[in-house]
Formats: sequence, structure tokens, C-alpha cells
Amino acid sequence: MDNNIKQIRKALKLTQRQLADAISTSQQQVQRIESGAQAPRFDMAVLICKALGKSIYEVFPNLHLPQDELGTALLSKSAYSGSKITRDLEEAGFDMDRQVHFLKVIMKGGHTAIHKIGSHDFKRLWSILQEDERDGFAVYDTDTSRIAMNLQHLKFSHFLFEPNWPGSNAEELSNEIEIMLADYDDTIRLNVDPDSKDLNDEDSDNIHWTEVQLQDLFFYADMTSKDLNHTVMIQDVDGETALINLNDASMISVPLRLAEPQLWQSEMEGDEEDAN
Repeated sequence: MDNNIKQIRKALKLTQRQLADAISTSQQQVQRIESGAQAPRFDMAVLICKALGKSIYEVFPNLHLPQDELGTALLSKSAYSGSKITRDLEEAGFDMDRQVHFLKVIMKGGHTAIHKIGSHDFKRLWSILQEDERDGFAVYDTDTSRIAMNLQHLKFSHFLFEPNWPGSNAEELSNEIEIMLADYDDTIRLNVDPDSKDLNDEDSDNIHWTEVQLQDLFFYADMTSKDLNHTVMIQDVDGETALINLNDASMISVPLRLAEPQLWQSEMEGDEEDAN
């Protein structure tokens, strides 16, 4: 979602961390919203605007809802009622679901995970997981990671609102990807560099595979099925290459900051701001 958070924040001489503290969230959450990698929950967007001292129209230029209608909706809470105003706000790029969703999965081989997911992925996964014949991978984002889940290996799923969930520490940053195999108890961990280029860049013909290897992984996971297998290569920070047969993988988890070049760039800018 397009926004002017970074420009306004810098004009006010606020760091990412200072803005995060002002709205009681993590610096990584600010980075994801600021870079456009994540649609902001509407209540979070309102808090950001208050912290920046700007109107919601100045911060989020895609919003074209008349001000009187928006003000009335906020006062009456009808912005969350499933009304036309709700749909208008969703079309502008806001996440209008006030419920926090979690997905618990148990995979073949016993691997278990609980993931916090956004409303868009909740709706998509709700539909996918009700299908009797599931094939290929479901790719979705948690609050910190991008997940590729092998639907052939999924044994149990449970949508939750308030799980017994330890939470994810967004401040604990890792450069490890995790690979869970169906017939192997331990989780395989590879320390990798972040993708430095965008797979959709116009100059993609000149991109080396190691510069987009994590994006490639999810691209091929999306294409994989029981009848169409792919083997992907992942080079670690030591320059050593691992080969992953996707049909043998139950789940692959990659930190979002490694798979999204704009998030990595935003993090580097945040570190520089903190250092100054």
C-alpha cells in the first residue's frame, strides 16, 4: 500500500524506532507498513497518523473517501461493520478485520507450528484448507516470516483466535531459514544472505540467481504439485549450496526481511538512524 510515512517521519526527524515506540509496536512492524510490504490495520493507521500529526489523507494518499463520511464512520464504529465504507477502506488498502487470527498446523512427521496471520491470508487459507483434494504448497506470511506449507503433508489445521501462543519476538532478528522434512525429525537451518534484488525488476535478465534465491524458492513452491516437482538451490553465507526437493519438504520458513528486498533496505535505514 502506498503511503507517505517515511517522508513525513524523516521531515519530523523521527526514527523508525521512535515512531514504533509512539504507537506501541515493533520497529519491524513500522518497517513493513512503511515499505508497503504489509497492509496496515486501520486502527494502527489511525495511531500512525496521530503520532505524525497528519491527517489520514496526507499519510495514505490512496484514500479517497469523503472526510465527512470517514469521520462519521469512525465515531459510530461503522467503519468495521461490513458496510460500503468498510469496502471502500479495504479497496484503499487498509486491513479492516479487527480480529487477530492464528493458524495451528500439524505436519506429516509431527512438526507443529502456530502462526499469526493477517486477514487476507486467513480468508485465503480458510478456503484452501476446506478442499477435500489439496495439492501443492500454500504460501502465506506470518508477522515475521514467509511460509511455504506442503498441503500433501498437512495432517491437522486449526484456526484460532486466542491460542496458547508464546508469540514471536520481532526484535530477535535471524538470517536463518528453516526447512522441515516429512521423514526427518530435526529442523534443517541454513544461514543465508537476504535477497538483494527484486525478482520483478525490469532488468531481471541481468540478475544472478543468488540475488533472488529466496523469492525463487517461493515462486517454485507455488508451482509445485504431486505431479510437478521442483528442486531448488539455496546458497548459504559461506557460499555452500544446498539442494531442496520441494515435494519432500513439509514446511519452509523464511524471515520476511530476507525475502523482501525493500524490507531489508528499510531495516538498514533504521539501523543507520539508530546509530546516528
